[in-house]
Amino acid sequence: MCLPSRVQVWARAAILNLFLILLGVVQLAITFIKKDALTSTATHSDAEEAFTRLGGNERKNGGGSVQAPFPGMTLGPARESIFHWHLSDDESGLPAVGEGNWDLILDARSPAEYKEDHIPGSISTPVLDNSERAVVGTKYKSDKFTARRIGAALISESIAKLLKSSLLANLDSSAKILVVCWRGGERSHSLATILARVGYKVGVLKGGYQAYRRRVRRFIERLKYFKYVVISGPTGSGKTLFLKQIENLGGQVIDLEGEAGHKGSILGDSLTVAQPSQKVFEGRLAKLAEKLDPKRPVFIEDEGSRIGLRHLPNELWNTKKYASRCNIDVPMNVRIKNIREDYDYFEKKGNFSALSRRLEGLKKRAGAENVKKYIQLAQQENWDDLVELLLKTHYDKAYAKAVLKAKPKEEKKGEGTGDVVMTVPISSEIEYKTAALTVLRRFDPSVALPK
Repeated sequence: MCLPSRVQVWARAAILNLFLILLGVVQLAITFIKKDALTSTATHSDAEEAFTRLGGNERKNGGGSVQAPFPGMTLGPARESIFHWHLSDDESGLPAVGEGNWDLILDARSPAEYKEDHIPGSISTPVLDNSERAVVGTKYKSDKFTARRIGAALISESIAKLLKSSLLANLDSSAKILVVCWRGGERSHSLATILARVGYKVGVLKGGYQAYRRRVRRFIERLKYFKYVVISGPTGSGKTLFLKQIENLGGQVIDLEGEAGHKGSILGDSLTVAQPSQKVFEGRLAKLAEKLDPKRPVFIEDEGSRIGLRHLPNELWNTKKYASRCNIDVPMNVRIKNIREDYDYFEKKGNFSALSRRLEGLKKRAGAENVKKYIQLAQQENWDDLVELLLKTHYDKAYAKAVLKAKPKEEKKGEGTGDVVMTVPISSEIEYKTAALTVLRRFDPSVALPK
């Protein structure tokens, strides 16, 4: 039998030792991985379970993976702690500030994008302003690298100003900040990266504003499933005041005029604040739809399909037409008082021209002769007579016509066909609360009402 040489024995021993060393390294690595996984699980709060840690295949540069400058170099670990918030599942609510949610929602888009629509409660902190965004976007089409370099310089300046601003001055490291841009890309990650390195708890909305907008549409869909009670009555009846009383007593209310930023008539726009965009209006309605209980009735004011320049979503309008109506019957003197209180800014010095322009807009509907009388009464500051004449010659006729037009063509009478099923008389201002109690007892007995 041929025995192995001394060299062969040494070689086999060396190979065996090397194998044992490698096996020990692998076992040690597995131990550290398990320990890290357990530590991550222990330190993530329940709220953070909705997030996905940025790292691994998320670490990309533009359209491709990060490439090493020289062969042999390895990619280091992601040092920032940025989380992604997904709105893809059906249980996800809309982003919100306060009430156990985010401390701040920062919108990194341009001012023009923010003005068109934004998450309610979010703050505009553009990393690129309107003109800068246009410059970088135009350059990106022909030279992506140069566009990124220019954009990075502009973004760095904007973020530096934000870090020095009073907005962040009083926030400690425990503050939870959500950053949003158009689709959760370069702009939001640029801002989020710096905030995370500072030490804030930072999230990026996955999919950005586009994901938020899809979520808004999902909640708008819910509007067609609520059971509405429409509070009706001619102009000046105090329908908004009545809804506030219902809400104060625990009823569910959608204040359409309040959310649309308009009082629903030719005089209804604000002298100082423009109406929100259609998308902002829909976002506000979606936020309400998220919170409302579909098992209970929702009280809304009798409005047309349009409030100022804003349109009611079809999901709401088509359902509202068939809703039960509760009419409040208010005498002329109370109506005049209500209107003067709602539009008191027109009685102030310096606002006559604004009032006159709006009254001129009624010529086609009320006639030139009536408009002439309106303006004369306004010049004389005879406000009671002006309001009464407006009601009798224009608003009451317009309201009766709108109610008839909106009513569905159904032969069956009663609840669910747009009919008035209850009329509540109100003879003075102090009776609104009593009337609201009566209506709540009829339509929403689940509310704990005072006896």
